[in-house]
Amino acid sequence: MEWVILNVAVVALAVGGAVGWAIGRWAGGRPVFWLVVAGLLAAAAMLLMAQQGSAYDGIGYVIGAVVLVAPAALGAALGGWIGARQRRG
Repeated sequence: MEWVILNVAVVALAVGGAVGWAIGRWAGGRPVFWLVVAGLLAAAAMLLMAQQGSAYDGIGYVIGAVVLVAPAALGAALGGWIGARQRRG
């Protein structure tokens, strides 16, 4: 994998983690859960749109779902878990 693409995925993971941590720290675990569910639904919707799109549009949707949305949702889950644990004590 190219380093530029990997850097984009790492930045998406870090931004998702920071947002998840902030929400988990100040609002608790339940809003983080819904944030992660919304992210996963967005990734699933992008994959479904990829099936309906033409060749290059479909590739773009898959790359967007796999490189941007899925790492952000994973980062939000991990950051939210850490933030919620810090909130509890």
